[in-house]
Amino acid sequence: MTELKRDKLGTWSDGKILDPEEGEVYRVKIVTEDGKKMDVRGYIDVPLLGRTQVWHKVEQ
Repeated sequence: MTELKRDKLGTWSDGKILDPEEGEVYRVKIVTEDGKKMDVRGYIDVPLLGRTQVWHKVEQ
């Protein structure tokens, strides 16, 4: 992920993310509420045309 910018509400957006399986680069938006779970949305042009994955922080 690159070029992400954080807004006042803690949402990260305006970045790019690489799909390693396809080799394609998409726009990305990330929302986190508790710092342990992230909703990562990759999309083309507008967030409505995309897919969201939920990433969880691994405890060490």
